[in-house]
Amino acid sequence: MTLLAAATLLLAQPSGVPLLPDNLGLRLSGVPEYAQGALGSNWAKVKVLRTHRDAWTVQLQTAPFQRPIRRGEVVFVQYRARTLASRDESGTSAWYMAVQLNRQPWTQIGASSGGAGKAWRSFHQAFRSDRDFEAGEVEITFHLAGRVQEVEFRDLRATLLPAATDLKALPHTELTYEGREPNAPWRKRAEAMIERHRKGDFAVLVTRNGKPVRGALVRADMTRHEYPFGTFTEYHVPRRNDPNSERFRRMLLSRRFSRVTVPIYWADWGWAGEQSRREFLETIEWCQRNGLRMKAHCLLWPSFQYSPQFLRQLDREGLRRAIYDALEERTRTLGRYPFENVDVLNELRTETEFAERLGWNLYVDVFRAARRAWAKAHLVYNDYSVFEGSQAGGPTTQLSEAIARRLRSTGAPVTMLGWQAHFGEDLTPPERVWRLIDRFQKSVGLPIEITEYDVSTRDEQAQADYTRDLLTAWFAHPKTAGFTMWGFWEGSHWKPDGAMYRRDWSPKPMAKVWDELVTRRWWTNAAVRTDAQGRARFRGFFGDYEVTVGGRTVKAKFDANGRTLRVSL
Repeated sequence: MTLLAAATLLLAQPSGVPLLPDNLGLRLSGVPEYAQGALGSNWAKVKVLRTHRDAWTVQLQTAPFQRPIRRGEVVFVQYRARTLASRDESGTSAWYMAVQLNRQPWTQIGASSGGAGKAWRSFHQAFRSDRDFEAGEVEITFHLAGRVQEVEFRDLRATLLPAATDLKALPHTELTYEGREPNAPWRKRAEAMIERHRKGDFAVLVTRNGKPVRGALVRADMTRHEYPFGTFTEYHVPRRNDPNSERFRRMLLSRRFSRVTVPIYWADWGWAGEQSRREFLETIEWCQRNGLRMKAHCLLWPSFQYSPQFLRQLDREGLRRAIYDALEERTRTLGRYPFENVDVLNELRTETEFAERLGWNLYVDVFRAARRAWAKAHLVYNDYSVFEGSQAGGPTTQLSEAIARRLRSTGAPVTMLGWQAHFGEDLTPPERVWRLIDRFQKSVGLPIEITEYDVSTRDEQAQADYTRDLLTAWFAHPKTAGFTMWGFWEGSHWKPDGAMYRRDWSPKPMAKVWDELVTRRWWTNAAVRTDAQGRARFRGFFGDYEVTVGGRTVKAKFDANGRTLRVSL
């Protein structure tokens, strides 16, 4: 370590209680043919020889924490890492780091993806515990089998901080990614793609008594994007009159979101619970009354941990009957709502318990039931770790690709792919995102949407820059079909650092970026006079408009097919 690097780590170290001994007790676990390692008291070099779809096949683990951890206390983790070798096209390494229970069910205090290049990179991560753990129960582990690579780790430390600790005051990992620079060549290409694929040439023909009107002033004001710029509704919609819920509802109705995702989870805390089912339905009906376009998430999350717990007690036939009966009841009840998009199956790569007992045809049957319920909706296979971070394109991507192809080949009426986008501190460069979209188009041939976007980091400027750049690249590509934030307010966000608005509703830089793009730069307000043929021509983004001429206002939809709106005065 250089003197500068040592001084930087020393300055970044907050005062607290050390959780690990000086000799970390590092060990390399997993299948021997997958990795080799050289381990010291506070350093490790891990060489991954083969990839595996489960990154935890190769794990670098510490000794258990020496102290108990109480609910609300903060575990602050620091380390440095660099790539010694990598087969990935980027030349970088990738891993997943978790602070977790060291036995089943491997409950996590916190986790984050990571990646590094040839130069040393420092990581600072803070996780607040939501439960108590005893001394000897918790460890730090790095999952490494997602890439053929050689990674070096040094100076790993874990410090216990009091419950009153302000996470925002702690040092944070500084994020960056290829293509962030203002003059990156991909930006001009993206702007040209947006102009070509997301805008059209439109006309308003104005007549009076059947004859064209020359010189009439026509205003065309956009009211909603055709492209789904969405958010999860979370749980603030139904019958809650507190100021935060009221503000949340106003945000849902603002023009910054052109679609919302409503919850329909089948779980004890969801559809299977009387109160939560009622709230789900109230949320859907409120959105419908207020004219919001809706996406539903999700019809089946096919494992025991995300489903009603009585299923665990059933034999194979009983499990089949319970799933199919609930599927019939839920699609009958929910089928009356005009969802334009439904996440039918969620996370098939990892949640395999139902299919292991009932067979692959369960998946096909669930998709077919969804098609009977929603004849025109897009039906989505949704999964995570498809394109997020340095692991993008590796084993998890390949398995998601294979599942999508198999769904299609076995007759499931899947019409869209959903890519979750839960980023930690390892961000996928925009041009790499384009390459992955193109790859899936070639192999699967379905449009793709981002279903659950957030970047969980305390580096707010990098979070804003990446939101700007991923949103731009995603909107530009003609085979993408939507971009959904997984909530926006810190007070109810599943990963508070990922929210656009702080708990006091002050906007983070990311919120300003979103509004600038979605409600200003990619928005059309035109004022044009008619020519001798009575036509006012303008170019605009696809979407819903209000057109005003001669004191008359009419609603119109301008889309990729182009359109001439006729207005008679």
